[in-house]
Amino acid sequence: MIFLVYPVTLAMRIGNEEKVLEEGLDGYSEYKQRVKYRLVPFIW
Repeated sequence: MIFLVYPVTLAMRIGNEEKVLEEGLDGYSEYKQRVKYRLVPFIW
């Protein structure tokens, strides 16, 4: 059961981290536009 919940939890944490970085780090929005895959190349 934990193996089914973990990917969802990880995706939620990554989404929150992206939001925090976008709000707190100047230039991160532009970085997100330039770099399509930030976690796993060609996947995510």
